[in-house]
Amino acid sequence: MTSDPGGRSNAVKTYICRSEDLERNWQTFMESRGSRLCAALERLGFSTVSFADAPKELLGQVYFSPESDYANSLDPKPFFDVKARNMLYDMSFAAVKNGRLAAYVLTVGAGKDTAIFEHISSHKDMQMTGAVLLPFCRSIEEFFRQGMKTSSYAMYDSNSDAGAFRNKVLSVFDTKCSEVINFIRYPAGAVKEETSV
Repeated sequence: MTSDPGGRSNAVKTYICRSEDLERNWQTFMESRGSRLCAALERLGFSTVSFADAPKELLGQVYFSPESDYANSLDPKPFFDVKARNMLYDMSFAAVKNGRLAAYVLTVGAGKDTAIFEHISSHKDMQMTGAVLLPFCRSIEEFFRQGMKTSSYAMYDSNSDAGAFRNKVLSVFDTKCSEVINFIRYPAGAVKEETSV
């Protein structure tokens, strides 16, 4: 496994969870803190809207988000342009404040009962506010409502910007979940070496 010049691992780990494990853990999280945090965010003026119900202007903000203040995010354009049939619009949600996109979760399907949380992204000014919790919670609620069986998300080890959300919320996925290193990102100019995972 290689590391970037800052000493952080560049592996992407994929976290997978079966619904029976996730549901129990998620209910515990929501009872202990999730519901309270969501209510606090709503009192601060945040709201959520599904991609299925979002106006074109809001979806446009998602579409162009990496070109604005979401520079650390993956590009969502392919899911609108090429892979649109795989995007679960009713399981993808945006957090909005004062009419502007604050955070979003773009969810795709992989088979009839599997959901992948492909993008969990926040505006750079919203990364420590917890705003992404609102769309993520709504997406998880839809996951259970629709009877999905398996969920997953992937994250670079080096994604320190998402560290708090990862530790406080996404760690719910880790209990009895398989963790798979699916590829290595090499720093620019690095010499690739054979590695065993």
